[in-house]
Amino acid sequence: MNKNLFNILSTFSESEWEELGRFISSPYFVKKRNYDSIYSVLKKIYSSGKQEMQLTKKFLLKKLYKGKSPGLQTLHNRLSEFCKLTERFLSQKKFDNDKLQRIIYLLDEFYARRLPRNFKSKFNSQEKIIYEDSYNAENFFQICQVILLESGYLQSVREMNSAYREFNKHSQYMLAYFLDRLFYLAVDFYSLESSNVELDFNIVNRLMRSLNAGQFISELEKQNFPIYTSVLIRYYLYKAVVDPDEKSYIKKVRKIFSANKDNLNESFKTSFFLQLESYYVTLLNQGKYEYERELFLVYKEKLEQGIYKDLLKIYYPSQNFRDYVIVGLRVNEIQWVENFVNEYAPKLPESIRKDEYTMGQARILIYKSEFRKALKLLQDHRSSNQVHIIDISRSKMKIFFELGMYEEIFLEMDNLKHFLKKSKAQELLIDNTKDFLEKLSQLVKIATSPLKESAEALDDFIRRECVSTKGLSEKNWFLDKAKKLKII
Repeated sequence: MNKNLFNILSTFSESEWEELGRFISSPYFVKKRNYDSIYSVLKKIYSSGKQEMQLTKKFLLKKLYKGKSPGLQTLHNRLSEFCKLTERFLSQKKFDNDKLQRIIYLLDEFYARRLPRNFKSKFNSQEKIIYEDSYNAENFFQICQVILLESGYLQSVREMNSAYREFNKHSQYMLAYFLDRLFYLAVDFYSLESSNVELDFNIVNRLMRSLNAGQFISELEKQNFPIYTSVLIRYYLYKAVVDPDEKSYIKKVRKIFSANKDNLNESFKTSFFLQLESYYVTLLNQGKYEYERELFLVYKEKLEQGIYKDLLKIYYPSQNFRDYVIVGLRVNEIQWVENFVNEYAPKLPESIRKDEYTMGQARILIYKSEFRKALKLLQDHRSSNQVHIIDISRSKMKIFFELGMYEEIFLEMDNLKHFLKKSKAQELLIDNTKDFLEKLSQLVKIATSPLKESAEALDDFIRRECVSTKGLSEKNWFLDKAKKLKII
């Protein structure tokens, strides 16, 4: 059975099924066979939502050939052919939606066929589309292709000065494209290197260490050309990541971005916000909790600008949706968090939607000290996702501690330890969870010991936790519980 085909079809919307039907009916794309029967059967299966039951060899043979016995190889061949058609459909759909690439191909054909009149007419009529986006460097490579064609055309009609000006323009766009990509990669690779990820030879880090780009970037900034906007943002963000103590860099990043955000597209904003979030998370992981409010404001601004598609992707061990909830509660923005959970949880992928919504609601209840309601919510919820199982278990143990239910903590600990032995979750999450269990065990032991015996152990626990770099996401909670025990 053709799993590649079934994977593709599982992503199709209702409108895409209709478009695919028109595509396979076109004699331009399909010349030899009629695939209407395969299309009709598969469309009906996917519309009914019964793929697992009906996508079997026996069922498809019966539906497609109605009493005939063509054999499994024939079925395999027809599905493989249909898979190639769906792939071609997706390519064509992408091409049809890419106005600039269509213009490039047509101009290239006119130039190759030596049709200068056609070339000039098409270029003049499409020039506005070609240069309509002068801020987002991801489009500049395509624009460079057009400019080179225009330069070649001008040379062919002997307008040499104009041709040289176009070639100079090409160099500006190409440099902007290169620098944008370089500084974007530099942020990510520097962060990886700082996290002790070993790379045998990373050309980006080597190049950045050899550059003294400050003066050059300052000159670019003075030119005030739109095409260098993303370059400036990414460069100063790189400088901020490398030297977080120099506050002028991050201020400049925010200033340039704020002044140009209406001209920057969703793709740029998504990548920018993700790197900006990572910048603040790194500072928080260094124990600089004064940046929690800054990170929250980034989350808030991002959503206000309609940038949230990265929330719909699944990143483990840390899910972005989860981080928004935790940070929002840490800075006491309870109303914002409640609105966030209710608005964005329904948009999440189905595989994590219920888990994330339940955990979000539970965290809100815990924040409000409504521990028994939170506990009931978590005990009634069942998850098959390993990361959420661990998350739920840890939350339940924190609630048990708040309610003084120490025996329940140890029972839950045993269950989680057994689960971790067989778990295929990421090693980082497992290690963090083991560290959490060890600290919680120490805290429970202190809480249940006689006052005189626990006093010294409590002071030692607080001292160790203050300087610890492990389990930073739970650090405040452990310190808070330990200090409350000290008061008692």
